[in-house]
Amino acid sequence: MIRLQFILLLTIGVLPFWGYGQVHKDTVGFRAVYELMQRSPDMRPYAYDALVMSKGGGAPDTMAVSFFLGKGRMIMKTSETTLIINGKFRILLNHVTKEIYVKYHNSENLPTQTAIPSADLLLSHIANWELQSGPAERILIINTIPPMEIQRFVIRTDIKTGFSLQVAALVGNTDTIDSGMSQLVVTSDFKNYRFIEEDYPGFDEKQYIQPDGNSYIPIGKYKDYTLTFDKPN
Repeated sequence: MIRLQFILLLTIGVLPFWGYGQVHKDTVGFRAVYELMQRSPDMRPYAYDALVMSKGGGAPDTMAVSFFLGKGRMIMKTSETTLIINGKFRILLNHVTKEIYVKYHNSENLPTQTAIPSADLLLSHIANWELQSGPAERILIINTIPPMEIQRFVIRTDIKTGFSLQVAALVGNTDTIDSGMSQLVVTSDFKNYRFIEEDYPGFDEKQYIQPDGNSYIPIGKYKDYTLTFDKPN
């Protein structure tokens, strides 16, 4: 499993072209600024591709992911798995083992940009933050406090479109450094943004399962998968 980590891209030639922002510690202003860094799919559903790379210690590790986002709905696809979340179900397809895991899901609280942690998660762990603005991009730098394992986030966003371009995270703490372990760096680059229809078929559970008594069975191209249904108590 990739541990999140961060390379501060601002140190390799980005900063000279940007205005330095003021360092803040207030959380009220942070929430408003944070909303500027990610476009909400509530306005219009969209999809994008991500390349996640981790560096530190051994050889770099990469993973390609595709996301489809709508209000209260999400699809996340990798080469081995597909996760579908809508207003009723959470469905996980494992294409390697040909298994489907199904459980009810009633929450609409999905991350706007899944590589970006929620504002609520960060609020209690912020040491300080800084917003920098250039002619085409915004950069938000977030430094955290323990016990959060990720020391710093840097988020780059396209001002014109509102789409996030990259998230970088530095993982490690004093104990990690003192023990001689390398800090990990994880960068997520986002590209190929495109709008999708409001009723995008992939969000519909009927593409994957259908009722069968008190349970469900896989259908269509997944009919030979083994299904496990997590029944509510």
